[in-house]
Amino acid sequence: MTQSVKEFVGELTGISAKMVLDDWTWQAFGYRKRPKRGAKFNRFVNQKKLISETFLIREIFISCFASGIIAIEFDRNMTERILDFMLERFINTEGIIKALRFDSKREAKNYLLEGIQEYVVVDLESFVTVFFKRASDFTENTFNKGWLISASRLTVDKDSPWVIINKTTKENFDKEFLDDL
Repeated sequence: MTQSVKEFVGELTGISAKMVLDDWTWQAFGYRKRPKRGAKFNRFVNQKKLISETFLIREIFISCFASGIIAIEFDRNMTERILDFMLERFINTEGIIKALRFDSKREAKNYLLEGIQEYVVVDLESFVTVFFKRASDFTENTFNKGWLISASRLTVDKDSPWVIINKTTKENFDKEFLDDL
């Protein structure tokens, strides 16, 4: 049975966004559960903590989405078209820009596109390296060194979103796709 690329991207986007909301993912990084507070309360939060949370919100989505893309092994042209489609749909969804703590659609598009492109060119085991490079760039002097163990766990733990999405994508999707982008 042939899969629709649009359906695949929609499902992968939804699953990746769900992983941002999943307590297990946050617990892997030392949180009791996912931080839940509105933007109005963020100004009362320690700046270091806010930077770390912002990075994790964005990076969890990016890395989960990329783990699904690499499972299918699309060619570079198709990967770029998928990213363009996802970004256009995702960024235009009400509230996403604020939820991911971006100031504009342009900033969101550039950050997400750059991040996903960094992940899709490596294998799943190398996601840790990409994650740490991006974490040290984004969080600068607030980088949490305890994330080394956390991110490593995301490549091997069977309950990890990276592993689950990658494995499920390989199992559930045909290699034949209806190119409907």
